[in-house]
Amino acid sequence: MIVRVNKYFKALFSKNNRNTKRGIWIILYAFNGLSTPIFNLILSAVIVKKISLGFWGEFVSLSLIVTLSAFIIGWGNKDFLLREFSRVPAQIASNWQTNIFQRAILCLLAACSFFLFINHSNYRICLLIFWIISTFLYKSLDVLILFKRLFSFSLLAETIGYAIVIGIVAIYDSKELTVDLLILILAIITFLKFLIGLWYLRKDIFPIVFKWGKFSLKTNTLFLSIPYFLPTLAGLLQSKVDIYCVAYFLSPSEVGGYQIFMNLLTVPHSLATFIVLPFIKNIYRMPVKSVKKIIKFLTLIGFVFSLPALIIIYFIMENYYKLHFSLSMYTYGFIMLLPFFMYTVKMNLLFKYDKQYVIVWITTLTGGISLLASIVLIPSLNIEGGIIAKTITQWITFLLFYMYTNRYLKSHG
Repeated sequence: MIVRVNKYFKALFSKNNRNTKRGIWIILYAFNGLSTPIFNLILSAVIVKKISLGFWGEFVSLSLIVTLSAFIIGWGNKDFLLREFSRVPAQIASNWQTNIFQRAILCLLAACSFFLFINHSNYRICLLIFWIISTFLYKSLDVLILFKRLFSFSLLAETIGYAIVIGIVAIYDSKELTVDLLILILAIITFLKFLIGLWYLRKDIFPIVFKWGKFSLKTNTLFLSIPYFLPTLAGLLQSKVDIYCVAYFLSPSEVGGYQIFMNLLTVPHSLATFIVLPFIKNIYRMPVKSVKKIIKFLTLIGFVFSLPALIIIYFIMENYYKLHFSLSMYTYGFIMLLPFFMYTVKMNLLFKYDKQYVIVWITTLTGGISLLASIVLIPSLNIEGGIIAKTITQWITFLLFYMYTNRYLKSHG
């Protein structure tokens, strides 16, 4: 079914011009990015309504471990391999195989560390390892999907997989559904998606040509991927450290409520990214006056749409989740939303002027600020401390991007 629908989209693309294709690819890529937060929102709604907020919070705490482990095991492979695929298209299979086999070493180390550092039962640890291995394998296909622009296939696979998980949770007896069982279900579905993707991309992956005997510094993709891994690590530190600190310091119920609230707040940010995507390529060629107009336009959108977004989030939290947050939480949420609309184009301008190192420096610095603020504020202010730390980080990020981009805009007229 997935393959047939994907062929339909391919046939549709062939009937349209290049701009239409690019527009459809952008839309599909954006929906791919939105699929995970939307799935989390639906799954959390079903679980909170059917079981409890504490159940969801416990699951979130464990999923954060898996997400972080999968990120580290990923080791910047997507950006690194995209460059290699573009340079030598004839060696896509060998480059992909070399990378995944070498990153399997990191996967093995992560599995061993679980038994040493994670305080859970051996059964739960084995389930988490299975989930991480499945995620590692499935996410290894992302670079091939992105390079070949198979966004319709990816979106269909994700949607069907998520629908199966939500369906099982919805019909399963709430008294028998456990966190361990939910982890097992997700791990199995992720592994099945990997097998489907492996079959669909078989012509790009097989035959196996990788040989361990050829392992050297020049072919050590772990070493070569470090420049791609470190900037994304800084970005993860800046964007996710608050939820990790909340999971460390607070109870499962507080973790669940905070994760749901912050997940809802990501939707306006995702929409902002979706709005900017079609302009990114043109931004690099636009005169300064036009770029400034786009920045003003996005800033206006931020102010106009953030308040209605918070009102909608309030009604969802109050009427569906039955979670009663203080007015200050929503106030901080509104203040936190605004900077992203104001600095997202400014950040891309630094790429235009080949100042990528400035982005790495800013995200690393603000990630450290977020970590420090979270450690100080969360133990005393609970979830409000988390969103205050996030808000402070966002505004400092905006001020730094504002300061640096204005310098280059002035120098370039």
